[in-house]
Amino acid sequence: MSFQLASRANRKLETYATYFLADPSSGGTPINNNHSRRRTLSVSVSPEGELHDAALIGPNRAFGTETFFDEVPVTIVDLIRRVCAA
Repeated sequence: MSFQLASRANRKLETYATYFLADPSSGGTPINNNHSRRRTLSVSVSPEGELHDAALIGPNRAFGTETFFDEVPVTIVDLIRRVCAA
């Protein structure tokens, strides 16, 4: 995966996070909605084009690996929505 593709993946993740948050972050930095310490999402972009995600949503945990094909996978978009839900 090229540096340009990794940058594009980060920008796309930030775009989705901006929709839900005032201060988005990506690249392994947690996304918090500040409603609870138990609502956290971390997404990292690997050099191979994989998005590694881990989320704490209340008592539940979710984690996985998705391949980045120029769009943020639905799985990660759904995690962002769940973490940012009121």
